[in-house]
Amino acid sequence: MEYIYNIGDRCDAKVTTRSNVSNVKKIYEALDDVHKKMFLKSCFSKLYDIGNMKISAQLIHNLLLRRVVSVDEDELRFCLGLEKDVRFSLYEFMLVTGLSPANEEE
Repeated sequence: MEYIYNIGDRCDAKVTTRSNVSNVKKIYEALDDVHKKMFLKSCFSKLYDIGNMKISAQLIHNLLLRRVVSVDEDELRFCLGLEKDVRFSLYEFMLVTGLSPANEEE
């Protein structure tokens, strides 16, 4: 397996940011009625529906460091453990987020 990032290019620093999706609700509540309707019709409406979910940037960062080359442009592949290849494709993204791709005809 070929990694996307060379080991020499990897940073030894640790990402420690943790985010909270509940900030989206605070932004929504600050909008007037017209902009609230626009927000709910946008691609960001799913973030409002998520509620109070915490995100670990450190986990995402470490996962991305293990990204390997994939032949399919609609998927990400990661090497976890001893040569274990894990796939995250557009299909899994749609299942997890409820979002549709930009071109739904494909």
